[in-house]
Amino acid sequence: ECNGHQWQLVVYPGGHLAAREDFVSVYLNPCSPGIATVTFVTNFMNKFGQKVFRRPDAQPFDAISGTLYGITNFARRSHVLDPSKNMLDDNGT
Repeated sequence: ECNGHQWQLVVYPGGHLAAREDFVSVYLNPCSPGIATVTFVTNFMNKFGQKVFRRPDAQPFDAISGTLYGITNFARRSHVLDPSKNMLDDNGT
């Protein structure tokens, strides 16, 4: 919950819709009824809590419940799965 609204983080490890096959897609899904004006930034952090990827700040927009907002080609899947990048923990999550 944030500012009285429920949200869901949606991750497609194999990409979503128009994503290139080798990319991870990341979206924010507003779950509360109505419209919320939001601005959000998407970061990928490694297992040590360090930022590895950051997408630029988005412009404020009106989020409507049930509509996905995010980045189709967020990060290369090969980078996320590369053990030397420390993106995943020892359980692969």
